[in-house]
Amino acid sequence: GVAVIDSGVSYEQENLDNSGAFDVVDEFEIERFERRRDFLGVELGHEVEIIPPGTNIIFPNGITIIRPVETIIEDPDRAAHDRCGHGTRQAGLVAGPRGYDGNSVGVAYDCDLYNYRAVHNPLIFTLREKLAIARALKAAAEEDNIKIISMAIAQPPTMIPSICISQGINVAYAQGKMMVCAAGTGFTYLNPVNVVLSPAISSKTIAVTGMRKPASFPGPLEPFQGELCDKCFGGGAVDFAVIMQDENNIDRTTLTVTCTDDVPEYSTGSSSATGTFSGMAALVWSRLGTSATREDVLDRMKAASSTPAGNHPFLGHGWVNMNNALQ
Repeated sequence: GVAVIDSGVSYEQENLDNSGAFDVVDEFEIERFERRRDFLGVELGHEVEIIPPGTNIIFPNGITIIRPVETIIEDPDRAAHDRCGHGTRQAGLVAGPRGYDGNSVGVAYDCDLYNYRAVHNPLIFTLREKLAIARALKAAAEEDNIKIISMAIAQPPTMIPSICISQGINVAYAQGKMMVCAAGTGFTYLNPVNVVLSPAISSKTIAVTGMRKPASFPGPLEPFQGELCDKCFGGGAVDFAVIMQDENNIDRTTLTVTCTDDVPEYSTGSSSATGTFSGMAALVWSRLGTSATREDVLDRMKAASSTPAGNHPFLGHGWVNMNNALQ
């Protein structure tokens, strides 16, 4: 099982719905399931309010910041619905079914999927979101079937890391969960100080970034030369990289499902790398067996990586050769 803690999942995407095509592979039903929970408990109203001066949010100078008013959701069927599309794309990267309707397929298309709505969008701003993430982490920690927690979400670099999120990470880590997080963004106005963001900066999480496909792959004795994608950030705290951008056309990135219909769309950045790596880890864990530990899975993926020693200056262990990892 993989838990995606994000902005929820669209109830209009039948490929990610138990009552739709989620449990179908090549027209045959398989035994897997999708569950969704809402930990945020709010929806965005139509009224807006101007954020007070001095609020610690980094945006380009001169832009007036407004914030929608939050209202409580009472309909449980709509509560976990994804309003921005990010959570749906992440769920699709991890576990989109290998169906027959022309949509994209997830890496771990045979895994159980838990969609936990805890944020409005990938950037964590409000206390309500931080508390929701902590509750979602604790819920995932208590679910034995969940082995991997995927979080392509992050706090702006100028905000102090949340204590309640850190507590949730500690609880999940103590239960043996592997937590995969987006390392950061290369957009200067969102990451002006160029650092790995929280919660990926935690030593208990796996920080993942995206990279371009190398022009040539290294041989056994050649050093790995990696290049970040144009929207990603890498640094000393990055653990792994995922190839998610074409070497010649930066607009060709990872395909995933949208909130509706069967036409895939592109997903990019370290978010794309996070969902993809979470699916990769699920494949390795499945191959090793449910009795395997988080450390067993990481050791196998490190051994199959382009930089086994993990000393690449900004990509950590680099990319994982899944063919080798699954032997």
